[in-house]
Amino acid sequence: MRKFTDIFIERPVLATVVSLTIFVLGLRSIGLLPVLQYPRTQNAVVTVTTVYVGADPALVAGFITAPLENSIAQANGIDYMSSVSRQSVSTITIALRLNYEVDKALTEINTKVNAVLNQFPPGTQQPVLTVKVGQAACGTTTVSRPRRSQPTTAPLSPAPRGPEKIGGTLSPDRIVSPTTALRTRG
Repeated sequence: MRKFTDIFIERPVLATVVSLTIFVLGLRSIGLLPVLQYPRTQNAVVTVTTVYVGADPALVAGFITAPLENSIAQANGIDYMSSVSRQSVSTITIALRLNYEVDKALTEINTKVNAVLNQFPPGTQQPVLTVKVGQAACGTTTVSRPRRSQPTTAPLSPAPRGPEKIGGTLSPDRIVSPTTALRTRG
């Protein structure tokens, strides 16, 4: 009785054609395979910003941020929450759980925010909710700096200028730029 492998031993061209066919089909199918090591994930960050003009950070923290945090913390789908109270502005950042429905969470957070609006002091502006949805990535950090939209209430006056003390002496011929200092040191 003949073995299956004997056919390929007797006919080397057939063995080569079959091998090349399997190789070409394998190359073609590589592009069709889904990449399961990196599944599609989605994360969302909801930011609640409330303005209370003229209030110091402690007042904003006590009357704006604390009631909002207590109410929002009861919403479903929250991974973690952080807040910052600055002069006249309360900013609460809410990170949602991975792949949680953004619309559902936003509706729930909006409901919780609206529930505490009557506790705010008069003059507080309506809270603004913003959503940032993106692909989850390890080590992603968003850095922003606050915009100055309101002019300061007190006029800024320049500090009185006098002779500046540089390097321990008042002599301007002793001023050395940092690049010159580095070149002289080697």
